[in-house]
Amino acid sequence: MKSQEGNNAEVLDRALLESDEYPRPGPSETGLTGISAMETPLPSDDEPESDRGKRDSDRPLVSLYTEDELIHLFDEKNPLLNYEKMVEACDAIFGKGTSISKARYLELTRDAYKIDMESYARKHNFTDAVYLAELVSQVSAAIRQGSANPTGRIAVVGCGQGRLAEVYIALAKRNGINTIVMNDLIEDHVDATREKIKKMYGTDGTEGKKVEGVNIEYVTGDILTADIPDNSVDAAYMWWYVGAEICDPSSSDAMLENRKATCERIHRMLIPGGAWIDDMPDPNKEPGLYHLAAHKTAHILRERGILPGMENNLLLTNWSFEQNEGFPYQLRWMPPNDVDNKIRHRAGFRNVASESGAIPIRSDHTNAKVVVSTLNSIKGLDRALDALQSQLRRTVRVPKRKDPMTRRRIIKWGKTV
Repeated sequence: MKSQEGNNAEVLDRALLESDEYPRPGPSETGLTGISAMETPLPSDDEPESDRGKRDSDRPLVSLYTEDELIHLFDEKNPLLNYEKMVEACDAIFGKGTSISKARYLELTRDAYKIDMESYARKHNFTDAVYLAELVSQVSAAIRQGSANPTGRIAVVGCGQGRLAEVYIALAKRNGINTIVMNDLIEDHVDATREKIKKMYGTDGTEGKKVEGVNIEYVTGDILTADIPDNSVDAAYMWWYVGAEICDPSSSDAMLENRKATCERIHRMLIPGGAWIDDMPDPNKEPGLYHLAAHKTAHILRERGILPGMENNLLLTNWSFEQNEGFPYQLRWMPPNDVDNKIRHRAGFRNVASESGAIPIRSDHTNAKVVVSTLNSIKGLDRALDALQSQLRRTVRVPKRKDPMTRRRIIKWGKTV
């Protein structure tokens, strides 16, 4: 899935990487054993400690600008926040209508991903891989400790073209995972994942020919109907905004029912005590690109009478400034916390932990090779994870807080029943 890399400020945000509120695995009373709840603050390094909490940016945007000023705020600074470009995206998706069928939405989604995702994500391949190393290790340890009958199987929902397939394989080796289920809506993506793995390891991991001791299963299709049995995986990973693109914009009711069905489907896939890790754009933080983009999206949809009642839960995006292939427009599910949390809770999940952070604007590593080599070479998983965190601190930069930041929210959900 796509994400904007931010602006050209280059300040290492050590608060994200070194804060005491970014704990290593430990006991938690809030959910799965071995996972601590976290909410990572991002004060800027160039801001005095005494001034934090006193900025205008801590006040709601609606209190600082008129509506007309707000919908055009940062129009020239960030192409993803340009109001007219967002209107262009809306027109490309909906035309003159107020909804589109789910079949049409899936067609547009397929058309949007005709680009090389590993090259496209070069600024955060490394960061994503480090995050995954921590998350998979935490979740695997928690499930081993807290589940009576772990399967040793995980599902990667929305595996794409296999962008981080080698990272999942390295982590499976280190965490006692015996099978990875690679799933994607797009058949070409599943095929690309298979080919990448076969090229790297000499086998695709099927028919008893394991990859580094790990079986790989390849499943094409919408997660709602994909051939993944109930109670068959310990954890499901939806990475890089996959969950935000599981939508049915045929009506407002259909949007909510689709989200409900997705949560229930993930719940059925998991074993008792299993975990769902969901990486979503975060509209809840101010200042933030997604917070402002959500406000502009709501204004556009409301003006056109599109999906009434859903205006505040959606995001329009226009990638034409950097995407020359396929369909450069997107509609994504991006509700505020309270809306999505209620749906997940009703499906049988509890929020175990949440982390929100800025997406990098620069990384010295454009791929995940150093993560895989570190996991494969350093004895002791904790030592390997510490080494990766050290690399992250030295080589990754994120925007200054005063800039409209692209924020992602990584949420760990535990199955309650």
